[in-house]
Amino acid sequence: MNVNAIKVEIRLFTKIGSPVRAYADVSLEVSEGVIVMIGFAIIEKNGKSPFVGFPSKAGTIRGKFFPVIDLQGDIRDLICKAILDAYGKHGTN
Repeated sequence: MNVNAIKVEIRLFTKIGSPVRAYADVSLEVSEGVIVMIGFAIIEKNGKSPFVGFPSKAGTIRGKFFPVIDLQGDIRDLICKAILDAYGKHGTN
């Protein structure tokens, strides 16, 4: 399977006091079709560089979350870079 294109849609998030700056949805166009992953978070804490938080689901214990998507290898770096690049194009960092 070869990735033909990575498309990112950014949704800015402006809740005061939250380290989440935006959410991102990612579409991977591959030769066999399209894979859509919804709910990545762009997080920025204490003036540090933003980073990507992967989609997660709340558990039954308050404050405990579990991953919904896990990416391993080069594809993880490619997707994180695409998300941060798209976020940067919004003039937000």
